[in-house]
Amino acid sequence: MNRYSYEQAVGRISNMQSFGGRNSWVVPIADKNEFAFGSTGTATINLAQNIDTSQWVTAVLVTRIFTTPTFTGTLYVYCVNSFVGEDDPATIFTPINPTVNYVHRSSAITGGTQGGTLDVVSVNGPTPIGPQLRVFVEATTTVTGKVTLGVSLIGRPA
Repeated sequence: MNRYSYEQAVGRISNMQSFGGRNSWVVPIADKNEFAFGSTGTATINLAQNIDTSQWVTAVLVTRIFTTPTFTGTLYVYCVNSFVGEDDPATIFTPINPTVNYVHRSSAITGGTQGGTLDVVSVNGPTPIGPQLRVFVEATTTVTGKVTLGVSLIGRPA
């Protein structure tokens, strides 16, 4: 497996787009995806890994909630530092407990969140942005259901 196919297999986003000719980058994570939860408990869905943020100084996480969630529980979109070393591309280094040691997360998305909501949070927090980020969804549900979300990162390089 070459490096390119490995990055595609783990979800690396290599298609960053300039944002309107300005000094920022839009990284589309999930355009408009339906997330269904068929059982109660905690479910984690990986959206993207190894997003190159080595040149970024600030960023925002943009979550678009297209539909009102039909589940009972709480869903968050997390950004955590991750890293793949060039000497061992098969190993992904991440925090031991990513839902505690995260760079930032979205606001809580619950059954009361209205469709058409735009959630924008600064990724700059107490934990600095590392050279690569991982983005994932974690939902803790007590009643099964679904929600349609879109997720993007907008970063500003130095």
